[in-house]
Amino acid sequence: MTKDLDELYTYLLEKFPNGAPEFTSLTLDELDLHSRKNADYAKNGHPLGNFMRRAELYSHYPGLDLSDPQVVALVDMMKQLDAALWMTCQGYDGEVEDIDTRLRDVHVYAKIARVLGIYKRESERERKTTMVGKAEAPEPGTEDGLIGRIPLIRGVAKRFAHVE
Repeated sequence: MTKDLDELYTYLLEKFPNGAPEFTSLTLDELDLHSRKNADYAKNGHPLGNFMRRAELYSHYPGLDLSDPQVVALVDMMKQLDAALWMTCQGYDGEVEDIDTRLRDVHVYAKIARVLGIYKRESERERKTTMVGKAEAPEPGTEDGLIGRIPLIRGVAKRFAHVE
């Protein structure tokens, strides 16, 4: 810690003597992290601008089901894309994570969303099989047709059959 932070830490311990000193230390660490990350998400804008921008965007999708894991992955992806766009429009590359790191996260979240979609379709196919007695055959060459030929993905999808 710097001299100023040491003095602040000492002041806080004196002001709030009944708490664990580690709590105060963790709080100062969180303040530092919040400030550094906020420079990435909201530099030159409102301190909570990233939440405001994304809330405005999501308001255009009133039917989003936030209990759907695929939607959660897409929302998380948008958080990273928003940060990359904000850094780009503000002309800086980020203090904690740079634009490239954010865009790599976008790729990862997109793939996670696709995998969750695979699980969802597989689960739906299995439900139809249970209800009707046999599954509808997927079109040859479609993504679903490929999935049916990959036992590993099918096995993983079965473990996530609760995904609606």
